[in-house]
Amino acid sequence: MRTLCWLPALLALLHTMPPGSHSVLPAPTNVKIHSYNLKQVLKWDPVKVENVTYNVTYRVGYNAFYDNDIHSICENITETQCDFPEEIKVFWRVKLRVRAELGELKSNWAETPIFQATRNTTIGPVKSLTLTSSKEDHNSLYVSFLPPFSSIPQQLDLRYNLSYWKASSGLKKPLEETQKTSIKLTGLEAGTRYCVQVNSFTPNLDGQISGAVCETTTAAVLTTAGYIALFVSVITVFIAALVCLFLIHKYSPVIKRWLNPPCRIPLHIEQYLQDPDLHVCVQESENKPVLEDQYDLVSIVETEFFQSTSAMQTFPEDSSQSAEKT
Repeated sequence: MRTLCWLPALLALLHTMPPGSHSVLPAPTNVKIHSYNLKQVLKWDPVKVENVTYNVTYRVGYNAFYDNDIHSICENITETQCDFPEEIKVFWRVKLRVRAELGELKSNWAETPIFQATRNTTIGPVKSLTLTSSKEDHNSLYVSFLPPFSSIPQQLDLRYNLSYWKASSGLKKPLEETQKTSIKLTGLEAGTRYCVQVNSFTPNLDGQISGAVCETTTAAVLTTAGYIALFVSVITVFIAALVCLFLIHKYSPVIKRWLNPPCRIPLHIEQYLQDPDLHVCVQESENKPVLEDQYDLVSIVETEFFQSTSAMQTFPEDSSQSAEKT
C-alpha cells in the first residue's frame, strides 16, 4: 500500500527529469556534526517532497584525509541522524556527506567542513568528584575523580586543572596542572571546610568546569602529652598574669608618670589654686578706680610758741591769776 501511494508521484517526477539527470530531490540542509566527549553524531533537517515525504531515505558517507573515496556508514535510513562508527578515529581529519534518496532518485551530497574530534569535540566536566578527609592527617584532604570519558586516546593529551578554597573566604588557590585523577591537598587548617573544583583541558580544547565539592578537615585531637602541655601552658600564663598585676600595683605611680607625663599649668592659675582669696583681692584692686592723692597741710611754728604753750600747760593756775590781775 505504501509503495502504491508514492509510485504515481515518483513516475511524475521521472517524467519531469531532464535527460541524463539523476537528481531531482533537494539536498538535506542544516547538516552539522555534534560531538560531546568524543562521541559524534551527524544531524540534518528532513527533506520534504510533496505527497511522499515519509518515503525519503538517506545515505551517509565520509572520506578521510588519506583518500578521496567515499565510505558509506549509514544507508537507507529514515532518521535524520547518523552516529559515527568506531572506524573513524578521533584524530582523523574527515569530511562527512549526506544525500536524500527516493527509489532511483537521489539528491546532491550535502557536505560538512573538515572535522577532527580531538580539536572539535566538547569536553564535559569530570565525573565522580569526591573530597575526603583523614582522621590521621588533620591538615590534608584527598581529591579523586574520573575523566569525562572512559577511554582516553593517547593523541588527546588530557590534563586537569584543580583549584581549592576555604568555604568561608571563597579565594581560590590553583594547583599546577596534572594528569593524575587522585590528588592530596596538604598544608590545610584543621577543622576547616574547603571546596574543590576541577576542569579538564587539552592543548586545543578547554573542558567544562565541574561543580564545587566541599569537605571539612578533621579537628586535631589532644593526646596525653598534648593535655600536659596545655595544662603547663595555662599555669604559666596564670602565674605570669599574677606577676604582672603585682608589678602594676606596686609601681602604679611610676607607670602613671610614664603613661601620663605631668603638664605645666600657667603661673596665674597655679597662684589662684594656692590662694584663691589673694586672687580676689588683687582682682578687686585692679577693678577699683584710681583716686587723686589726699594729704594734710602741716604748718611750721617757731620754737618760742611751743615753749610758751608748754609753760602755760605746766602752770595753769599762775596763768589764771596773772590774768585776773591784769
